Amino acid sequence: MTDTSSIESVLQSFYEVISGFASEKRDWDRMRSLFVPGASLMPSSIVCGTAVPSALDIEAYVQVLDRFLSQQDFFETGFIHHIERYGNIASVISTYEARHTPTECEPYRRGVNYIQMLSDGNRWWLTSMIWRDENQDLAVPERYRRPADVP
Repeated sequence: MTDTSSIESVLQSFYEVISGFASEKRDWDRMRSLFVPGASLMPSSIVCGTAVPSALDIEAYVQVLDRFLSQQDFFETGFIHHIERYGNIASVISTYEARHTPTECEPYRRGVNYIQMLSDGNRWWLTSMIWRDENQDLAVPERYRRPADVP
């Protein structure tokens, strides 16, 4: 299986690239290969109670992540909860959890990704991602939690 042969393999590859110790150089070319040219990545930032849109292209995203990941150990895992597919397009809802080490029991951050994908007949591409971290005012919905996390 290649990085782009299925929806699941693209998402697994994405999480593999961003995960690692601060001292490890990430494979940004591998990251770029997952995204269609012109893809949009958008963290959902909330400032003073208001959503602040900040769309990034893949190059801007890589720059932001490279600075962040070179300063701290970061291991993120994702759990696909729903894939809606129509022909060669797909929409994916996936939760994510971030830890400082691969063996840390509890994540220090988690949230939800909404992901759009496209198949050109040979491979799957990420076309857009928008995500939101969980906070004290907004918990990850129970239906998007890993089975072990649901009471």
